[in-house]
Amino acid sequence: MKNITTKTMKKYFTLAIAVLALVSCESYLDQREASDAIDEAEVFGSYYNMRRYLEVGYTKLFNCDATEMMGTGKNHTHLSHFSDEASTNRDRIAPFKSGNWANFFDASYDDLGNSNGSGWVEFTGPYIMGWQGIRIANRTIKEINTPEDITEEQKDQLLGQAYFIRAMCYFQILERWGGMPYFTEPLDINDYLGKTRDSFQETAANIVKDCDLAFEHLPLEWDADNTGRPVKSVALALKSRILLYAASETYNPDNDLTKWEDAAKAADAYIKFVENVDPYHELKDASDAINAKVSSIDDEDYAASEPASISEYRNIFLYNTRSPEVLFSVYRENVRASGGTTWKRYTTNLAYYVGKIYLNSVTYTTGIVPNQNFVELYETKNGLAPEDDPTYNSQNPYINRDPRFYNSIIYNGVSWPAGSTENTVELYNVGENGSAGAERVSSTTAYPHTGYMMRKYWTPGATTSASDGGPRYVELIIPYFRVAEAYLNYAEAAFEASGRSNINASYSSDDAAAAYNVISALNKVRNRVGMPNLHSNYQNTTDLMERIRNERSIEFCFENGHRWFDMLRWHELENMTKVYGVNIEWNSDTNTYPTGYKFENYEIETLEKTFTDRNYSYPINPDEVNQYPEFEQNEGW
Repeated sequence: MKNITTKTMKKYFTLAIAVLALVSCESYLDQREASDAIDEAEVFGSYYNMRRYLEVGYTKLFNCDATEMMGTGKNHTHLSHFSDEASTNRDRIAPFKSGNWANFFDASYDDLGNSNGSGWVEFTGPYIMGWQGIRIANRTIKEINTPEDITEEQKDQLLGQAYFIRAMCYFQILERWGGMPYFTEPLDINDYLGKTRDSFQETAANIVKDCDLAFEHLPLEWDADNTGRPVKSVALALKSRILLYAASETYNPDNDLTKWEDAAKAADAYIKFVENVDPYHELKDASDAINAKVSSIDDEDYAASEPASISEYRNIFLYNTRSPEVLFSVYRENVRASGGTTWKRYTTNLAYYVGKIYLNSVTYTTGIVPNQNFVELYETKNGLAPEDDPTYNSQNPYINRDPRFYNSIIYNGVSWPAGSTENTVELYNVGENGSAGAERVSSTTAYPHTGYMMRKYWTPGATTSASDGGPRYVELIIPYFRVAEAYLNYAEAAFEASGRSNINASYSSDDAAAAYNVISALNKVRNRVGMPNLHSNYQNTTDLMERIRNERSIEFCFENGHRWFDMLRWHELENMTKVYGVNIEWNSDTNTYPTGYKFENYEIETLEKTFTDRNYSYPINPDEVNQYPEFEQNEGW
């Protein structure tokens, strides 16, 4: 199975859709059962039907993370737009940027802020679907002995998946809204529903327990027909991440170092298991990426859409449904290059980047538009930040960068197949003959206003229709967990556990020595794309944490909100008040401007973000809080 959504599993969804009526309809506070639903005895009367019921939980889990703001079914909002990774000119994001998230529950406004009384559903989708997934998991666990035909092995498999789904759905809620009551059984109709919320730390501890239970029951690997279901390594991955979050500044304000030590030990256990026990997963060797020919604008890979040397790294995200690096992911075989699917936020086509969507007479588009802020995080091939490398030239900024840059960012002058023809991406404001760039009209109209486009999840040639000569539907893999995270979790947690006093700190999860120390774990991820070891300039207690965070940001860019949730846990929202793009204008002085263009950063004033302490957690729907006073609203909302 390819994450329960491939052709091999389509037959399982007929009943799964029918039993949705058995799931909580709105939130955990609404646990009514539908009288006209399929008979419960049939749902839980056989292993086959129970398995299909549990698989609806995967749908909830995936959709929970598929959308943050559900103003339309097409979903134009990507979490990268929330952080400093990317920008959008969609009006519906304006209230988010202002930090006034409570407006999203004001029924007098629609999803563009217009006063027409239709109401908003933003900031409710992951919450509702998370609780629904939790209920499905709890119901499965409770009924596990009901089917007469179920074997002990099948019980183990279902229990492992149910504990994982419960843990993952709680985590999706926790990282957004904070601690919640931790239900381990489906609510009874006669229960009083006003439950006091647990703290972040209490909820995190319960998620860890579920991860341990999932690890106990899940198999080491699945057969080919079930590829994509969670395995033991996935339970360790979630445990590692939740302990890292629980140790972080926003949730551990007193900086209890034992929490960091727990996180380091969990990451060590995760690494040792993948390296020594897991027969399939490993950190993908993509070290040839450093050999991309990009030392000048005339080198063959400078304008290439997909340099051959980076293919091993690129295949983690595109074209390869079973990368050994991906532990657990959302996989879609037929994602439309534009429209008609929630996951279109990850992929698009050239037409959609030049403003082919018109909404209320305003030009919009979909996809991810990286900021200049984020582009500047990529080191040079020398292993130095651009500002620290004397060979870096801000007027020739796209040569000799970390090879991951060429996997993730499209910049001015790149050749990009648009259907059956090769196009040169024109992201300049003013061209050689005074013309405006074909893909860049101005900083306030059509995309991409920042001067960049996302390459990581974009298949070259993806088009709006088959007649354009390219693929209308593309394959898409969106990782929840990759092996690279184990090493970066460890590097961060081990250095923090030392009080940021020991750059070679190590913490073992067992009687054996730790698998890595801080520096060697960090270098493991750098070296796999051919980047040199961490530069000696940064191997000190003052600069190391910044480089660990920087490595994490570029390695996980545009992946399921890694950057956004990292900034929340690091308490870094105040660093997102200024967002920059780049103006690119032709200048014939090629001695000063080697590309023929002058690059100048500019502040995108209309995209400025304003956040306060309350923005480190999302507001809960006031209707739910008002119904039960024990269920407290998050502070500041």
